[in-house]
Amino acid sequence: MSYSICKKCERFFPKNGKNYCDKCYDGMKSDGDKIKEYLELHPQASIMELVTELKVSMKNINLFLAEGGAVISTQKTPDQWLSPRQQEMKEEEEREQKLSRRSSGRSSMRSTRRSWR
Repeated sequence: MSYSICKKCERFFPKNGKNYCDKCYDGMKSDGDKIKEYLELHPQASIMELVTELKVSMKNINLFLAEGGAVISTQKTPDQWLSPRQQEMKEEEEREQKLSRRSSGRSSMRSTRRSWR
């Protein structure tokens, strides 16, 4: 029988086709599921946010990422480049556009109603 060294606890265990002993594998699987769920809801979360919110160790997160459980993106979306004031201005413009669409939609409905009478 051949043995391997667990990547997490660094103990010998009988080879089972995985990089972890059975005990660590079960723990890593549950931590991985937590991380995936959290990242689906919060795609811009930092590693420190994962540690504090999920109570998962930094080592487990790094092992999860090293195995391709998630991809770290360092690219910023266009909105992240804006200053807080620019973001406020953009939100105001979007609100004004929504209001103008609503009011223009109502006036066109009124004009069609009048033409039918």
